[in-house]
Amino acid sequence: ETQKSADHTVIVAAASADSETGPAANLDAGASAHRAAACAEAHAVSEAANKADSSAHDALDGAAASRHVQQFTHRPGRRVALLDICCGTGTIGLCLSKSVSRVVGVELVPEAVANAVANADRNGVHNAEFLCGKAENVIRDAIKMVERDCDEIIAVVDPPRAGLHSAVVRAIRRTSEIRQLVYVCCAPERFHENALQLCRPESKSYEG
Repeated sequence: ETQKSADHTVIVAAASADSETGPAANLDAGASAHRAAACAEAHAVSEAANKADSSAHDALDGAAASRHVQQFTHRPGRRVALLDICCGTGTIGLCLSKSVSRVVGVELVPEAVANAVANADRNGVHNAEFLCGKAENVIRDAIKMVERDCDEIIAVVDPPRAGLHSAVVRAIRRTSEIRQLVYVCCAPERFHENALQLCRPESKSYEG
């Protein structure tokens, strides 16, 4: 069941390279009445992923993840921008570039950003750009790049096994222009913690 609200929606997608349709849940992170249910659903996804063969999670790649993300970026008649946070060499964003109007990747490692740019050029992708820096510092710059010529901004995160740093979670929560967030999970135990941070009620420490 898809829940709607005037606030953010968090989409949690746990995917593995050997599955075509990994478990996914569309969680309302805006209305406080649904937060407990959202976190319970996130826990259920995490527990299910924990039972999967660990080697499948180790083999997770961007192309496989993009198959799960694509169902959320398909918006007929809408100009959608994809904000690819922790983009690495850009695989997810580049695989989805034909499904959206703009792709902006954010990555901390300069060498990975250089490879992402090279990958875009090598594959003839002309609607993707990449920013180098800490996500919490450059998300606002990425939003400014696309907000004028896009109707909707969807963010995807594919963090390392350590998960998203709390500073990145806070930055995402504060960014009201991000209407939906897709979390690609390769480490269920860390994903559970991030899901609770994303869905918890607003406070001084966790705005938005």
